[in-house]
Amino acid sequence: MKGLFEPIRQTAWYQKALTDLREKKPFLIYGAGESVQDHLAASFSYATGRPLLIVAANEVKAKEIFSEMKFYDSDGTYYIASKDLLFSSADSQGLAVADNRAKGLRAIYEKTARTVVLSVDCLFERLAPGKVWQQSVLTISQDTELDEDDLFQRLADMGYERVEQVESPGQAAIRGGIVDIYPIGDDTAVRIELWGDEIDHMSRMDPDTQRSIGDAVDKVMIYPVTEIPIKEDVRRTGIDKIRKGLEEGLKKLQKEGMTEEADHLRQMTERTIEKLETNRPVDLDNYVTLFYPDSGTILDYIDPDSIVVLTEPVRIKERMESLTDQLSLSVAERLKKGYLFAEQQDMFPTKAEIQKGLTSFARASLCGILGSGDDYFPVQDIIAIQSQSINVLDGSGSALLDELKGNRRANMRTVILMDSTTKAQRLSEMLKEDGLDASFRGSLDEEIRPGQIVTARGALLHGFSYPDAGLAVLSMDELTEKGRRVSKRRKKFTGGQVLKSYDDIKVGDYVVHENHGVGIYNGIVQMSDGDTKRDYFKITYKDNGILYVPTTSLDMLQKYVAGEGASPKLNDLNGKDWERTKAKVRAGVAKLAEDLVKLYAERQSRPGYAFSKDTVFQREFEESFPYEETEDQLKAIEETKRDMESPHIMDRLICGDVGYGKTEVALRAAFKAVQDSKQVALMAPTTILAQQHYNTFTRRMKDMPVNIGILSRFNTPKQTKDVLTRLSSGELDIVIGTHSLLGKNVRFKDLGLLIIDEEQRFGVGHKEKIKALKKDVDVLTLTATPIPRTLHMSLTGMRDMSLLNEAPMDRHPVQTYVMEQDDQMIREAIYRELARSGQVFYLHNRVNSIAACAARIQQLVPEARVVMAHGQMPERELENIMMQFVEGNADVLVCTTIIETGLDIPNANTIIVENADTMGLAQLYQLRGRVGRSTRMAYAYFLYQQGKVLTEDAQNRLEALGELTGFGSGYKIALQDL
Repeated sequence: MKGLFEPIRQTAWYQKALTDLREKKPFLIYGAGESVQDHLAASFSYATGRPLLIVAANEVKAKEIFSEMKFYDSDGTYYIASKDLLFSSADSQGLAVADNRAKGLRAIYEKTARTVVLSVDCLFERLAPGKVWQQSVLTISQDTELDEDDLFQRLADMGYERVEQVESPGQAAIRGGIVDIYPIGDDTAVRIELWGDEIDHMSRMDPDTQRSIGDAVDKVMIYPVTEIPIKEDVRRTGIDKIRKGLEEGLKKLQKEGMTEEADHLRQMTERTIEKLETNRPVDLDNYVTLFYPDSGTILDYIDPDSIVVLTEPVRIKERMESLTDQLSLSVAERLKKGYLFAEQQDMFPTKAEIQKGLTSFARASLCGILGSGDDYFPVQDIIAIQSQSINVLDGSGSALLDELKGNRRANMRTVILMDSTTKAQRLSEMLKEDGLDASFRGSLDEEIRPGQIVTARGALLHGFSYPDAGLAVLSMDELTEKGRRVSKRRKKFTGGQVLKSYDDIKVGDYVVHENHGVGIYNGIVQMSDGDTKRDYFKITYKDNGILYVPTTSLDMLQKYVAGEGASPKLNDLNGKDWERTKAKVRAGVAKLAEDLVKLYAERQSRPGYAFSKDTVFQREFEESFPYEETEDQLKAIEETKRDMESPHIMDRLICGDVGYGKTEVALRAAFKAVQDSKQVALMAPTTILAQQHYNTFTRRMKDMPVNIGILSRFNTPKQTKDVLTRLSSGELDIVIGTHSLLGKNVRFKDLGLLIIDEEQRFGVGHKEKIKALKKDVDVLTLTATPIPRTLHMSLTGMRDMSLLNEAPMDRHPVQTYVMEQDDQMIREAIYRELARSGQVFYLHNRVNSIAACAARIQQLVPEARVVMAHGQMPERELENIMMQFVEGNADVLVCTTIIETGLDIPNANTIIVENADTMGLAQLYQLRGRVGRSTRMAYAYFLYQQGKVLTEDAQNRLEALGELTGFGSGYKIALQDL
């Protein structure tokens, strides 16, 4: 990056800044816009060779800076996410944050992090002392002697969970001399094969297949899962302090007559103690000072030679003050409600501790306008600079040429960044044709001469210039009207281990033997066969019948899978009931197969309509899409068009997470059909969703000669009659509605494309009518989590499927919490959303008590506009309330699962679900999909009743939801159901 940094090094102000850095004198530079601040920070590391710690005022800003800094140093830049300080006591906060932080701390430890970006929130987190964390890192090399018991105690101290089979980061397993560890922050697990205490072989292992991969490895580093690792002596001391603190806390609450709060404090704390005593993973964020009185912050982990860069210190000061007030209030409320005892109230560092920590580093404060943050972050020098943000050009070539010619006359060095090498090379050729001496560079490591124009691959949020240094940088954002189209590193989609291997069978599980039916697995026993000893699976049947299955005949057994909580009837080893069951199932399967094959054979044999190739209008319509398509979207659009242009009837399933662009695929298919004078019907499962689709279609096609109508309960009888008349005459091109489109009075003149949104939400009767309608027309089905039969037909080739696994630009995974229900937490979650002018879904799935729930929420948050909706309300009233929320005229919607499907409300980015343990995994996933449909961070809180002991199934569901927080998880959940 020499070409971008050397020009400013010659200025007097920059030399002054470098002198201050060397002498560790804190200084402030003002006159620096956002992209200039990032460029300056990167230049400090370039000029001094020292690592950077960049602090932002909030998480959104930290992520923006991280994205920008990756341009300057793609391999050495790390972003460390903050934990959610207000919800640190949640049972689950998802693996994404833990994994992100582990990778960041690991890079700091290994000194591969040249730039660390974080928000000020991160500084308000107490961690174990840096030396404790570093000493807990476990290094295993080929010559390490390992005692299994010692190893697992060490792993437990580091926060690893012992399981039968590793599937997620932070787990460890042992089976017959084979140790599998899935280190936090790694993409693969480690398999260690032992011979006694010696390592016989060590390799990487794929958790999806449970097989070793690649060559043998000589050394592995295992990093702590917890940021508060504890050895046995520290554990015992900490438990004693917790017991003492609990005793004092109970006395205080009981003295004040707060028996419920005292009971809650006792139950919650005793659960923590039990986990500590049994070496189970436990979150110690609330107890850190009881284990480590000298606990520190993340500043203790940072290289002391680092340069701390504070971006917009006034904003950082405001956030620190706001956060201090919020945390103080939260701690006070938790003490009062029995969530903490007195010894825990210093669980967050103070402003003074953070300020003191920052003073130990060389420090640079950067801002656009001089503000009043000096009392927080005193400086010894204030440096004014000349820099400018590049004004956005109008997208025309002449504007770019005028800008470049002006720069050349001023003898400015100009760098133009394009999002691909091809585009950068093409632009340099075009500029040469226009008489400008431009050159493409594969890297910017060489100096750029004054007056020279250089094109290169790269992307920044905004361009900038330093007039006194003679440097201007333009990004794609300044060159196009559409805005920045950043070329992202594509993430490989891994389907996960969706059909469990037999290793996952546990004692007490139901299993199915191919010849003998359903029994209960009772472990592996060893039996003698002459001089030979063999292992057998022991299976118990009805009336205590016992079957021993050789482990070599594993293929005869399957794990029994059924609906949640289902207990199957055991078969009789000596009876005929299993044969009768198999015969009945064979007949049923044969009938189903016959019906399906007949239907799909009919479709394949019957000639379909071959739509024309794309027209100029089609290309114009597609180019009006205001966003950057993902690669998966483009592939799905191409596959859909290819099907439509073929002579066979299309039946394609578009499977993608909520907000992944399924509707745009449908829009382009619909427009293509209309180009050939064919009619299109879009069927949605609810009136509200149909209305949203209608709004989207009319907005996208407003400049095109397309007539769109809707059949909805919002229509008057006159409007409905008009739509039906225009539909039958062919005047209407596209009609959108619910199952009302299947009515006898609906007549199409020439239907060519049927689009079905969330087919699984329609009833059996509606599906039969849809099936009849499907025979003659192309069908496009949109879904996030397809029903198992639909998915199975796609996987076996009976239906074509396109997968949308890639998140749109600037989309964040939903931050997911699993926790006990608590009014204080609910209040804080709602207030946090309202503070950013957002909306909240509150799901209470009992109609008989929903009114009382809505009144309770109104009492908790008096300022909020709370409305209530459930399926037993009169239809008109329900639709009016839903539209009120959709249009932003209500803040909190207390509702049942009627919101489960398809609602698109980008401003609603918090969902709170009561009694989440009673719901299915796919249902919870769909509910979480109601939020996170904009560029804002979204939050999902899944609550269960205080003191309730969760069933194993419920716990597994909630844990799975916490783990599947990444993008593209809907398909994995459908596969789990399948």
